[in-house]
Amino acid sequence: ALPLRVWPNPAPAGARAVELSAAEAEIAIFDLAGRRIRTLPAGAARWDLRTDLGRPVAAGIYFLRPDGVRRGGARVVVLGR
Repeated sequence: ALPLRVWPNPAPAGARAVELSAAEAEIAIFDLAGRRIRTLPAGAARWDLRTDLGRPVAAGIYFLRPDGVRRGGARVVVLGR
């Protein structure tokens, strides 16, 4: 499997999405507190910076992890203010 890539990272203030390399598995997105806030389907190419409930996420640090990957596959995304 190819490693997950995310850009721009850090994402500037006012960004509406971050692009992802095509993932072969679902991608789980967690906030800094460890709460799973979004799940993207396999093959997703962008995250619209919203939660599963459709709410915009706040500036901060988020972790993206392909489903089934425990070590080394997670990526950190920083969203600017």
